[in-house]
Amino acid sequence: MNVKKINNPVISVLMSCYNAEKWLHSSIPSVLNQTFFDFEFIIVNDGSTDSTINIIKNYIDIDSRIILLNKINTGLADSLNAGIQASRGEWIARIDADDLCEPNRLKSQLIASIKNDKVIFVGSNLLKIDLDGIAIKSVNFPTSHSHLVRNLTTIRKFPAHSSAFYRTTAVRSVGGYRKRINRAEDRDLWLRLSEIGELASVPELLVQLREHPEQISGDGGGRVQTLDSTIAVVSYYLRRSGCKDPLNDSDELFNEFKAWLGKEVDRLDANGLKSFRRNLRHAFYSNKSLHQRFFSLMILIFGNPILSIRMIHQNIFGFNYPKTLALKWQRRVITK
Repeated sequence: MNVKKINNPVISVLMSCYNAEKWLHSSIPSVLNQTFFDFEFIIVNDGSTDSTINIIKNYIDIDSRIILLNKINTGLADSLNAGIQASRGEWIARIDADDLCEPNRLKSQLIASIKNDKVIFVGSNLLKIDLDGIAIKSVNFPTSHSHLVRNLTTIRKFPAHSSAFYRTTAVRSVGGYRKRINRAEDRDLWLRLSEIGELASVPELLVQLREHPEQISGDGGGRVQTLDSTIAVVSYYLRRSGCKDPLNDSDELFNEFKAWLGKEVDRLDANGLKSFRRNLRHAFYSNKSLHQRFFSLMILIFGNPILSIRMIHQNIFGFNYPKTLALKWQRRVITK
C-alpha cells in the first residue's frame, strides 16, 4: 500500500546520505513507522556512489511522504542547508543515515515544543548501539535551557545531532549550518539558536545512535573536532561581547584566527590528553569481547593516572578555556 504525500506537514524529517546503503533498511523504516503521521521525510543524497539512491527510490514507491533531493557531493552542512530550504514543516527533525528513531520520537518532541512557545530546539536522551545494533549504553542529557547552554559553552555532553528537533523559521533566520567548521557545525548552530530562543531536551530515550570505527578515523585523533568546537564557542563569546564573528570574516582573516586558535588549543593540551582519549577509543573499538575491552581500557587508565584524572575532571566540569581565549583574541585584535 502506498502512503500518500502530506500536503501541509507539521514536521519535516531531514536525513543526509552519502554511501549509506548498509544502514538505510534500518534507518528509513524507523522514520516511516512513527506514531505521529503528519510529516514529510526529506532525504538528501549527497553524491553517493553506491546503491543509496536506488534504495531510497524503492521506499518512495511505498511511501510518498519521502522527498528525494539529489546533489553532487559537497558535504553534510551543504546537504542539510538544502534540506532546510526545501522543508515545508514548521519543525525539522534531524536523523543521520546510520541512526534510528524510536516510534514515539516525533510525537514526544512536538508535545514538548507545544508546552513552551519560547522553545526553538528540542533534543532527547539516546541509546548508543554498536555496528550490529547491539545496545552499548543509554545517555541522559540536561533538560533546561541554562544547563544546555552551559554544556555547549564548556564543550560537555549535549543531545546528539540525530535527536535535534528545531523550528524551521528559527534555523533559517540564523543562516543554517556553517561549513567552515564541519566537525562542529551542529554546536555552532545550537549556540546561535540559543541567542534567539530557548533550548530544551526531553528526558526520554528517543533515538539510537550507532557507534562504529568509521566515525573516529581520519580526524587527527579528535583534534579537528576539538578545534572546530572551540572555534564555535569562542565565536559565540565574541558575538556576545559585541565583537565581529570570525566565522563571518574573509577567508584570510578567518584562517588567521583558526591558526592562532589551533596553536592555543595545542598548547593547552601539551600533556597529550587528546592522544589518551584516542587510545581509549581505539582500545574500545578494536576489541570485540567485553572482557578484552575492559582489560585493554584498565591497562590504559591505571597506566596513566594523571591523564585519567584530567579526563574525568573535563568530563564533569568541561572546558573553561574558550571564554579566556575569546578575551585573549579581543586583546590581540585591539593591539594590532
